[in-house]
Amino acid sequence: IQYYKKAIQTTGVDEDKLIYKNNLGTTYTERENYELAINLLQEILLDSLVEKGTTRYARILHNLSYAQWKNGADESPDTFLKALDIRKKEMDKRGQISSYTDLGEYFSQPNPFSAKKYLDTAIRISKQLKIPRAETDALQLLMQLEPKNGAFKDRYIFLKDSMYQNELKVKTQFAKMKYDDAQEKQKIAQLETENINKQIDVIKQRNQKIVFLLLSSLLLISGISLFYVLRQRHKKEKLLEVFATENRISQ
Repeated sequence: IQYYKKAIQTTGVDEDKLIYKNNLGTTYTERENYELAINLLQEILLDSLVEKGTTRYARILHNLSYAQWKNGADESPDTFLKALDIRKKEMDKRGQISSYTDLGEYFSQPNPFSAKKYLDTAIRISKQLKIPRAETDALQLLMQLEPKNGAFKDRYIFLKDSMYQNELKVKTQFAKMKYDDAQEKQKIAQLETENINKQIDVIKQRNQKIVFLLLSSLLLISGISLFYVLRQRHKKEKLLEVFATENRISQ
């Protein structure tokens, strides 16, 4: 309910907003908040985007009729049947499953024979479309109508077990995907760390080379300077010796 409300507030597409409102109304019905469901579904049924005779109109009309009936209204099956008729014309197979299942529930008390016919049709279409969850919904109602029928119970248990196995398989695959993703991220982080360390090593080596070159240059300059100083001193000493020699000769 919370997320559907957020979706309704967030979307800027009017048609999407209708879808979310319908889903919210259905959720209210499932939670037995019938008044909220009825008010919301009545509101969107009058929306200009909901054209009569369309699958969208049939879906909302059906959901509204179901909520009103569950709320205790003396609802006739006419609106249910009207929605079903539209779904047949529009070849909306999934919608027909919903109609036949809810009609089976509607007639389960006043007319069990009609209820069974509707539910049998819902199961037949569910098998055609391979929707086991829809089939189990119809089987639940059939088991209430014929509690001694073991075939319904066996089929229901078989489908529930298959659905559980499939859900478990999906969860396992999802868990593996999450694990693989975590491993991949860890590997990438490790490679990035190694790359950074390599870059740091390269920078250190470069800095060491620069320092070595600077020291070598300083030593070279110092050596040249020392050589020049010593050479000048040597020349000066030679000149002094020559000067002293000349002085002795003149004396």
